[in-house]
Amino acid sequence: MKLTKQQFIFFLVLSVVGILTTSYLNSVGITKILPWRRLTLSQSVNEPHCQELVESSFLQNLPKHSKAESWEKLKTFIRCEFPTVRHITTQELAEIMQTGSPEIQLLDTREEAEFLVSHIPGAQHIPDLKAARQANLKTDILTVAYCSVGYRSSKLAEELEVTGFQRVVNLEGSLFQWANEGRPLVRQETLTQQVHPFDETWGWFLNSDIATEYNHEGS
Repeated sequence: MKLTKQQFIFFLVLSVVGILTTSYLNSVGITKILPWRRLTLSQSVNEPHCQELVESSFLQNLPKHSKAESWEKLKTFIRCEFPTVRHITTQELAEIMQTGSPEIQLLDTREEAEFLVSHIPGAQHIPDLKAARQANLKTDILTVAYCSVGYRSSKLAEELEVTGFQRVVNLEGSLFQWANEGRPLVRQETLTQQVHPFDETWGWFLNSDIATEYNHEGS
């Protein structure tokens, strides 16, 4: 098919723009333009594997697994439950907090009793979607949600994305992994190493020397 002069110019302009855009992104680093894109996206999880994981009742068999294996099973389970949610690692969050770029808002989705024991510096207590709406959060900056292990925060991240948050992610491993790695926690603006374990089952994922003696029901 023979192109008209106008069509030829149009396609030529598109090609030039594409080349210039690619060159620019490569020169400055795409993560500087779209910093949230470097965050770990939910892995593509095979559905039969998800079903097998749910049916295995791995939480009831924690003592049979190593901590590392149990963590991996738990993270996979959460990815299966919330397949559209994007995730950021504790290391990536620590780097962002250290450099101050990009701008972020940290949401602690746990209950108040848990939040008062300790939380990540700068985090806001946002336990649900209603609280998020009342807090007048920014919808166009990197929003990192976390809870104890990542389940509740993944649920809120999913809800926030539906309501229009453009760059919301879950902190994979959440507060328990953050604390286990010795990263900073505060209680009333004072540094602490203590963490609310939620309950005996979930508290198993915490290092024993940082878990406070609290009892709680739920997941």
